[in-house]
Amino acid sequence: MPAAAKGWGGPSSWRDVEELLPAALAQVAVRTPAGAGLGVTLGYVPYSGLGERAGVDLSWEVNVLRRGEVVWYGNAGHPAAAVQELLDALAEDGTARPAGGHLPAVPLERGWAPLLREVARLCCHVPDEDTGLELTVQRGPDEQGAEAAGAGRWHWTVEIPVPGIEYPPSLWRAEGPVEVLATVLAEADSWLDGEPAGHHGP
Repeated sequence: MPAAAKGWGGPSSWRDVEELLPAALAQVAVRTPAGAGLGVTLGYVPYSGLGERAGVDLSWEVNVLRRGEVVWYGNAGHPAAAVQELLDALAEDGTARPAGGHLPAVPLERGWAPLLREVARLCCHVPDEDTGLELTVQRGPDEQGAEAAGAGRWHWTVEIPVPGIEYPPSLWRAEGPVEVLATVLAEADSWLDGEPAGHHGP
């Protein structure tokens, strides 16, 4: 691991992300109006300058997306800590839940946190100050009603910048976190060499 790479500190376990993210998605979903697409992005920039003056590591960011726009974001020095910030903010926002409403089911397979850790570790070796990744889990507006009943699907996307190319990034999509992260790792030889990988375009 390069000595300058950040985002690996704190007392949290990487496995904690597997517990915290489904809870955050459920809380976000119950606060999102029917018909509005939503998503949560966990981003990592190992050489981010955020917080440097205060001596704080802010290399992990969580964004809440609604209708494609960021409606909340927070930063921390560890992925689990970043998602916990979101949960804390949701607990304090005072937004009323729908009458008689229950938190929607957000089934997530286990075992993806070590894959996320390995992708993040490899990103630290890309020779570019903007290197990093974005892991997004989202649901389209047409699935809002189904998800409220616990039957909707969440879609997973990973984006990794290509050094020297603003857009498109390397991009992968799948129906689950294990599949998408495993595919990213399988193509690591390409994107570590600065070559676009995965799917391209919007």
